Amino acid sequence: KRTMLTVSASLLVLLFLPSICHAQTAACVAPGTLQTNNFPAVRTGVSTFSSLPGFCANQGFGTGTKDLTACFATAFSRSPPFHYDTAVVTGCTEDGECTACNSCIRPLKFHVQSLAISRLSYDSRGRKILVEISSQVYWADPRLAGTLVRDIGSVWKPSMRVTMKLVNDTARPKDLSEELTVSLEADSTKQEYAAPVWTKEKTGEASSFRVKSSKVTCLGINLGFGCNVQDDMRCGVTQRLKQTTTFPIRGAHYERFPFDSHTFRMEIQFSDPYKAIPNSDYPQWSLEPPIEVDFRESSPEPEGAFWTNPDGSIVPVHASFKRSLERLSVAGFKDSFQVQKSPDDGGKYVVTVHIKRMPDKFAIRYALPIFLLTMVTTCATWMNSNALLHPRNFVCILSLLTGVTLANGSSSSTPGVSSQLTWYNAFFILSMIVSFLGLCQNFCIVITKTVNTKEGPQIADAVDRVWRLSWPLMYLSLLFLVSLVILSDWNQGGSSVFGLVFIAAVIIWASYLARREYRDHLQWRAKKEEEAQEEGLKEKEPLVSKCSNCAAVLCKQCGSPDPQHPP
Repeated sequence: KRTMLTVSASLLVLLFLPSICHAQTAACVAPGTLQTNNFPAVRTGVSTFSSLPGFCANQGFGTGTKDLTACFATAFSRSPPFHYDTAVVTGCTEDGECTACNSCIRPLKFHVQSLAISRLSYDSRGRKILVEISSQVYWADPRLAGTLVRDIGSVWKPSMRVTMKLVNDTARPKDLSEELTVSLEADSTKQEYAAPVWTKEKTGEASSFRVKSSKVTCLGINLGFGCNVQDDMRCGVTQRLKQTTTFPIRGAHYERFPFDSHTFRMEIQFSDPYKAIPNSDYPQWSLEPPIEVDFRESSPEPEGAFWTNPDGSIVPVHASFKRSLERLSVAGFKDSFQVQKSPDDGGKYVVTVHIKRMPDKFAIRYALPIFLLTMVTTCATWMNSNALLHPRNFVCILSLLTGVTLANGSSSSTPGVSSQLTWYNAFFILSMIVSFLGLCQNFCIVITKTVNTKEGPQIADAVDRVWRLSWPLMYLSLLFLVSLVILSDWNQGGSSVFGLVFIAAVIIWASYLARREYRDHLQWRAKKEEEAQEEGLKEKEPLVSKCSNCAAVLCKQCGSPDPQHPP
């Protein structure tokens, strides 16, 4: 029956409509043979329509092939079709307008057959967020009936609108009393009309994503001379779109790097590419919203599915969207996705993404070696140092050089924000200062031994004993203070006080060790002086014994007339 009706319609069209093709996208009709309700109309007002030739005349186009081609392409590509009953469009003439009741006008309804976030990346070094979304959307466009339009590039298409906001991206999110958002403007958008779409397999087989191209679907009548006119009022367009959008990051905080976490919210919706949402700025369309999106989340399996958010709430979503989120991962981060469905602006998905950096690889490659080398420099005082070119000095020098090399190597992995002091920057600076002071301490010990040969070695050993028992603790306390101030969620003042308590405890411990060494040094000095005195007395004993024998002889000679020449 369908074939016979098509053949009958073809004969009628061939009988009443001469095969004169005005343009590649125009209807194959002869001038003056337009019939009511047979010619597609373009909406021009709240309740008015215009036939395509009338629309072209109003737009200043001529009747030539090139003019009609440009006019029809413009009409179909820039004007949304809407949902209206063409049977009630009356009074159509070639130059006049068609009228219709407002109750017959409804928002254009999109049927989402696939929607997937196929790629998501967060580049803190390049300071950009990249999101790639693939979709398959179907909508009916009855205006295509009676035309030659078959190319997806010549028809009106909705645009995929993706917006991005940073949420509570501060150094201390818990200090906020209300939600803080920073809107990000898209830097670049790339669209391809061939995309991986969710394809339902046969019963018992799993669904998968396959790359398919967009298409215009209508039955046609070949009128000859290259005129293959669309003859199906159920004409529809299937758009398979892969859109890649890049958002430059501004206002992000990386003070906790590599232990930082970030939250951003993206909204995914379909909109009229030539009429910004909301549509209130364009009252001539008399529809708010002009687009109604059916995400088919209420459909039975396998299209309908449910997504469980981290807070335990359950949201109905399209099965393709759920599958994409299950497969999605942000490289270098541990991620979680909170999904909400918003009815605003015709319907949209609101996805809140929370990412927390995985520091394992960075810590093992850069932070841990620097920490271990610094600890080695603080313990180098266990080796006796008697010369400037001593292994303990080499340890400090190698630690400094290795730290600088690791810092240069890690620059490609750190955030490119010079105005923010990250935890890793503070940790590196502190470690280098500690290693440098350890090297200075070693040089001071050698100089002390060289200049003061009498008490220098004992003083140097005392300083080494105090240093080796207090300096590692001082380094750990300073590192604890830096980590507490930058990484903790406590109040910054309270964190500083708590960390300073540990530093004060280490200073008291070092003071106690220094006082004990000073007391021991005084005792050692007193002992040395006593031993020196005893040694001096022992050296004088032989001389005294000899002189005591001479005392009697000298007394006998007291009366000698010549005391200068004693016997």
